[in-house]
Amino acid sequence: MDRVAAMVLAGGRNEGFGVLTRNRAKAALPYAGHYRLIDFALSNLSDAGVPRVGVIIQYLPGSLLDHVGIGGAWDYDGVQRRLKVMPPFVGVGDTEWFLGSADALRRNLDFIHPERGTDVIVCSGEHVYSIDFAEIIEFHRQRRADLTIVAMREQSARRSIRFGRVEFDPDTLRVRRFEEKPPAPFSDWISIGVYVFRSEALVEGLQGSLDGKMPNNLPKEVVEPISRGQNTWAYVFEGPWEYVQDLGDYYQGHMDLLSGDAKNLHRRLGSPNESPRPAIRRSSAGVLRPFVGSLRLDRIARLPRSRLRH
Repeated sequence: MDRVAAMVLAGGRNEGFGVLTRNRAKAALPYAGHYRLIDFALSNLSDAGVPRVGVIIQYLPGSLLDHVGIGGAWDYDGVQRRLKVMPPFVGVGDTEWFLGSADALRRNLDFIHPERGTDVIVCSGEHVYSIDFAEIIEFHRQRRADLTIVAMREQSARRSIRFGRVEFDPDTLRVRRFEEKPPAPFSDWISIGVYVFRSEALVEGLQGSLDGKMPNNLPKEVVEPISRGQNTWAYVFEGPWEYVQDLGDYYQGHMDLLSGDAKNLHRRLGSPNESPRPAIRRSSAGVLRPFVGSLRLDRIARLPRSRLRH
């Protein structure tokens, strides 16, 4: 895939996971056994043939550096394909933390080579999803879009205020309105945090307003203004996608895996933590000759090389 680069946002800090993120970034959380949350984004990008991927990290970066490495698990260790991990810039003076997602992108613009007319995918490394980025890039280019917002109809009957909202023409898919986490949801369609920018539009949006104020929040201070004044489209995505916000979502996602309801793992996932075979799932298991009384295990997952003993 020519003239495409991707930036994976994986540096956030999340307090909703307690001890699970005490020593690791959220994107490094284990999921479905030996996988990590970031494996979903990197596997999707690798399968689409995106040749250049930057992973922006900040909070507890060691956990992601150890896992991602040079990207070999996703075939990003060759001459034509490159993965680069991007911690906060260390310059001649003091190191400064990224002030937000937009600030992180602005400091790493040289990686995407905007002068080459590159299309830039920006996505989260903390979501569980399976998506065809090649199809999204084709959609984006056919419409000569400045910005494409990937939108999905909200699954819950109760509208949440934790998502960005998208309103678009149902026939043409041209975006009429986008607002990040509005207090009063105005549409059934939510942004899943995946954007494709024309590089020139992204660079211009990251430069800020005429008063010299630089944007730090990408959806609020960059995506919103572009969607109001430039050629913006909505790519309709039907899933699967899961926003793992806290321990409740994390627990429910694994329960869905055990029950067979989850559809997020139907595709090949890359991970440096290779396993000789997938985990074995059973809806129930009886234990013969228990040590004390009777015992029955329900909804279990047995990992490779593990044993059940009594």
